[in-house]
Amino acid sequence: PKPDPSPPPKPKPSQADLSRFRSMVQARITGARRYPSSARDAGQHGTVRVGFRVSPGGQPSGISVASSSGYQSLDAAARRAVSAAGPYRPFPKHMSSSIRVTATVIFRLN
Repeated sequence: PKPDPSPPPKPKPSQADLSRFRSMVQARITGARRYPSSARDAGQHGTVRVGFRVSPGGQPSGISVASSSGYQSLDAAARRAVSAAGPYRPFPKHMSSSIRVTATVIFRLN
């Protein structure tokens, strides 16, 4: 008996593809960022690094703070921005697994 041939492995995305995808995700998050008025009024500012996965269909999941701003309201606003920015553009057909993304959300008083 012949063994069943395995399907060929799916090609992995290039570093350029991943870089373009991550840049698009970062831009969408920046556009969805909302500075909490209570934090602005209190003079709170900072940078939050948020980690999450993006499914092949573009849905974010597992959103968590990788590096806190030091303010709970800004950290929560950064998580909301990641969620509100989705769904992201679906992956190319040859990419079948989720991608881990870390995004930076900056809250700066002007």
